[in-house]
Amino acid sequence: GALDEPFIIVKADALRAGEDMAFSVQLTNTETQAASTSSRTVSVNSRPSCTLASCIEVTPGAGSAHGETVFSATASGFEDTDILLGSTTQRVLYQFGYCR
Repeated sequence: GALDEPFIIVKADALRAGEDMAFSVQLTNTETQAASTSSRTVSVNSRPSCTLASCIEVTPGAGSAHGETVFSATASGFEDTDILLGSTTQRVLYQFGYCR
């Protein structure tokens, strides 16, 4: 089968600023048993700071969380002091989401 989602879900307190985090994935062909492993190490920078009164906006401001209302969360106004990483540095991108 194919990998349906290109995401890794990490616990909120698992990323610690200043540490390196290694990710490894091993894929095995179930017919031939041929396997391949890929690894990547990323440096975890410090959390960005909010430069506005509120950096996360949720719309609509009220509704039902039981499926009747579609909420949208937008983040803006963050400043990342660790952005001075080299242009070839791999960065971890964050995405808001909901997991059932």
